[in-house]
This record gives sequence, C-alpha cells and structure tokens, in this order.
Amino acid sequence: MVLNYARSEENARRINGSEVMVYGGVPVSRVIKIGKRWVFSLCFLQADLLESFNFLITRLFLLRLRRTIFKSQIQKRRRLPYPTLRLRPGRDIVLKSGHPWLFSGAVHSVEAGIRPGEIVRAVSGDGQVLGLGFYHPKGDIAFRLLTQDGGREIDRLFWRERIESAKGIRDVCIPPDTDAFRLINAEGDRLPGLIADRYAGILVVSFQTLGIENHRDTILGILGEICGPGAVYERSESRSRRQEGLRDRTGWLSGTPPRETIRIRENGLNFEVDVVGGQKTGFFLDQRPNRQLVRTLSQGKTVLNCFSYTGGFSVYAAAGGAVRVVSVETSKNANTVAAVNLEQNGYSDGDHPIVAGAARDARKQVRILQALGPGPDHPVLLAHPEGGYLKGLLLSVGDA
Repeated sequence: MVLNYARSEENARRINGSEVMVYGGVPVSRVIKIGKRWVFSLCFLQADLLESFNFLITRLFLLRLRRTIFKSQIQKRRRLPYPTLRLRPGRDIVLKSGHPWLFSGAVHSVEAGIRPGEIVRAVSGDGQVLGLGFYHPKGDIAFRLLTQDGGREIDRLFWRERIESAKGIRDVCIPPDTDAFRLINAEGDRLPGLIADRYAGILVVSFQTLGIENHRDTILGILGEICGPGAVYERSESRSRRQEGLRDRTGWLSGTPPRETIRIRENGLNFEVDVVGGQKTGFFLDQRPNRQLVRTLSQGKTVLNCFSYTGGFSVYAAAGGAVRVVSVETSKNANTVAAVNLEQNGYSDGDHPIVAGAARDARKQVRILQALGPGPDHPVLLAHPEGGYLKGLLLSVGDA
C-alpha cells in the first residue's frame, strides 16, 4: 500500500541495507525510490509497536482526508464548466469587443443536449474561452453574453452583484425630487432580457427571453430584498419572448395592487401612471431629460405637443412658462390622463387644449439644434449601439 511521498532523502535512512522511513527513531515503513521521489510502502511494525501503529493510522487518516478534498475539488470543477458553444473562425472579434450578442451565423457547433435558454460557455475556433451567456437555437440572437469571465459561476451572488450595481448607478444619477426611473436596462446593465422600472413604491418587471426567465424566481427574490417594493407587477410582453417559445405574461406578483393609476413625481412635477394598461411599462421614463429640456425652452412660447400620450411634455412646457400648449393625441384614455396631469400640476386643460388629430406636412426650413437621447437610468454599452433605441432631435423650424 502506497501511503505518501517523501519530499527529500533526509526522511529516508538505511537500516541493515534497506531504505526505510524512520519516525521518532523508529523504522515504520519501507522506502522505495521511484525517479526522484521516495515512496513509502509496506508499513511494518518493529521496536515500538504502538508508536509505529499510531504513525500508520495518522498517515492513513491524512491520506483519506487528502483524497476527499481532492475528489470534492474535482466534482466542483466538473459542475462549474458550462456546455460549450464553439464559434466559427474569425467570429470571436464580436465578443472580444464587448458586444453582448451573437447571431446564429457565428455559431459553428454546440454540445449535444444543450437546452434552449441554458447558460453556455462560448469559445473561439481555437478554443479560447470568450465568456458565458444564454443560448437559444431559434431566436434571432443565438447567444446573449452575461460575463466575459469564463470561470465565473452564475449563481445567486452573480445576480445580486449585477442588480446592486444597477441600483448603485441610479442612486447617484436620479434627481432627489424624482421617484420614477428605470432600475435595470437589460444589456445596458449586463442583464440581458431583464427590464425593471420603479414607479414610486411599485416595481414593474419584464422578463423578455427564456434565459432570464429561467432565473426569474431568484431575480424577483433579490429585487425584493434590495428594493423593498410595496408591490411588483409583471409585464413580460415582447417579440423576443414569443420567438423563444414563451407566452406573454402579465399580473400582480406581490404586494397590494394600487388604485387604477399610480402617482409619481418627476423633477418636482406630478403624473398619474397606468402600469397595467399604459404604453411601455406605463410611462416614457426614457424621455425625462428631454422633457426637462423642453421646460427650459418654453418660457413665453406656444408649444405643440404631437403624439402627446398622457401629456408629459405638455406639463413640462406649462411648468416652463409656455403661454399656450396644444397636445395632439388620438387615444381618449391618454387624453383623460393628460388632463389630470395638467390639473394636478396647477394648469388648466382649457388653457392648454388637448386635440385629437394629426399634423399635416409642410414645407419648412429645419435646423438641428441638439441630438436627444434617454437619461442615465437607460445606460447603453459602448460596444452595443443597438441598445440606444431612443433618438431625437431638437429642431428650429422656419419658412423656407
């Protein structure tokens, strides 16, 4: 029975022409030299039977402990690596640049048995690990990157760190007189497929892919711990869900549902939001900085707000000192909410009429004054310009 290795020759001595291991002056084991290593073997008991036996038991215990630890480490290593998705030659530049998507044409092969929505390890054609992410064979996007750290375990700690990071950004960038904002912006917060919007004490969540859907319970639990919402409403409605075989799902998940609308505060102004039936998750949170810009430009002006929805820009224009605001919107329900929003901020619907209709094209001279986009609660990865969906222009329009 081989018990261990001797690290040096000093523990091995010659007794009566044989190389043995000596413990406390007592020979306890025959020693065989294999290459540069001294191998203990065939433990034998001599002068001090008890001491030799204790030494043997100690050696056996340490050997068993070492084997147990080694076996545990091997099992853990076998659990951590995820199934492999191999890219075609030359397609690795996409993930190396930080872009979070791979389309199906970039995939060379995947391991057998991988389930749609499963976390996989993406490797280049030459075997270089590029990162971990969600795989789906049927969607437009075959792979959605979670992390470029191929050795990271995607566990509860991973999700918590990502959500806490997203919340930390909002804690810094959201104005103190604002209680409605986007908390998690999918790829922009390195959480592909997950949207979470905060409306005062209400959290509205959307799981837009099968991959993120598979971790739904864990994520909802962490959001509850970190954000402590009074209620959570789900609006998982998207084309990407349907592409990946998921049905749309909506409904209250926890807490006490509010009345028909929720009152929020944005830059000191009040708005009613319908998170159940309203567009997007209830309000165009991404337009907050653009509404504020209109507020700064409206003093003494006449403002036409086309496609006004619930009157966000109209309220800001009135707050900025506009002498007249006209809101154009075809939805009767949206017009009703817009009138309420104007009234609760101290402005009369009579002074700022809401008109159902559409504007006609006209030949005008147009100058671009400023390019517009979303606020900092809608971050976009530098390597993922597709995430910057909101684009607008501040124009100066005059006669040709």
